[in-house]
Amino acid sequence: MSLLPSQELPNTLVEMNDLVIHGGIYVVFSAALSWAYFKMGVLDFRKTLFVLSSSILFGVFIEFAQASLTTYRHFEFADIGANSVGAILGSLVSFLIYRRLVKTA
Repeated sequence: MSLLPSQELPNTLVEMNDLVIHGGIYVVFSAALSWAYFKMGVLDFRKTLFVLSSSILFGVFIEFAQASLTTYRHFEFADIGANSVGAILGSLVSFLIYRRLVKTA
């Protein structure tokens, strides 16, 4: 989706604020990665930092890919910032939920 021309995206996504979309996608992305570690029973602080850094690096990679592999998408620092904020929120919330679930178990 990150490398598709914007004309091919659903109209609902195009009409929303671009940075909100970026942040929301990375909340879900990092939460999904965290959930995988949770299901393996190994989500600790180190794994959370790994999920966070992997999510941020993936976002940076995608921005460079948009700039170098397409003529219709562009590199934007604001997108990297929004992706990073989303990754931080998704990782942090996932870690806090996991800690709470482990305490109650």
